[in-house]
Amino acid sequence: MEAKRLEIATLICADHTTPNIVKRLRVTHQTVYNVHKRLEDIGSLKDRPWTGRPVKLTPKAAKKAFEAKPTMSMAEFARKKAIA
Repeated sequence: MEAKRLEIATLICADHTTPNIVKRLRVTHQTVYNVHKRLEDIGSLKDRPWTGRPVKLTPKAAKKAFEAKPTMSMAEFARKKAIA
C-alpha cells in the first residue's frame, strides 16, 4: 500500500487529474482523495500519530512472564505488572 501511496503522490505532484490517476493506477477516487488530503494536511505520506490509550504491556513481555511461571493466574499477573 505504501508503494501505491507514493505513486499516487507523485502523480498528484505532477498535476495529473484524479480520474487520470484512478484509471492509470486502478485505485478508487477515495484513495486518491485520501492521499491528496494527507499531502495537504501534513505535507508527508507518513502515518499520523496514533491516538488512544498507550499500551501498558507488550505481547512479548506477557509471553515472557507466562513462560517463566505458567501456573500464574491472570489476577496475579495483573497485580505484578500493575495493570489492573
